[in-house]
Amino acid sequence: MVLFKDMLIDTPYPILEIEDRGDDKDPLTSECTYCRREEWGQKHSTQDIVVVRRWREHSVWAPNLDGPENGGWFEWRCLQHPYGWESSPYAANAPDHLRPAPSARCGHVSLGSRCQKRTGENFDGQWLCSEHSESVVARLRIEERMRELDEAIADSEQRA
Repeated sequence: MVLFKDMLIDTPYPILEIEDRGDDKDPLTSECTYCRREEWGQKHSTQDIVVVRRWREHSVWAPNLDGPENGGWFEWRCLQHPYGWESSPYAANAPDHLRPAPSARCGHVSLGSRCQKRTGENFDGQWLCSEHSESVVARLRIEERMRELDEAIADSEQRA
């Protein structure tokens, strides 16, 4: 369970994992911020709703307030309006403790399609998920071992 004030910006949280939901405590349904613009009152299953804290130009951190009023802009998103992991336009203005660790979409491309997974791992200048980083990690280990062997050979030649 997480409180609104502890939610990181640009990070989706399933609505059922948010402890202090206030008026939005219906265990079965909730509204989407974007569907509400098209049709007021349209409900979705809470299993299909995530909440994302965004940081805008006039967002202010107010730790003394509870719920969504304590800083940022909160979006409720359904399956028709998924969060695409785009960064908040003013993320740099958010308090450090609310900013998530850097991450990106996996950069692996296979048969013209890019991997859909998010990752926080950057290998050799490329963001790769655990599945697609195996060969790069293996190559980096081999290169490190070869450097160690080269250094050992150089040391033994200096002693001789």
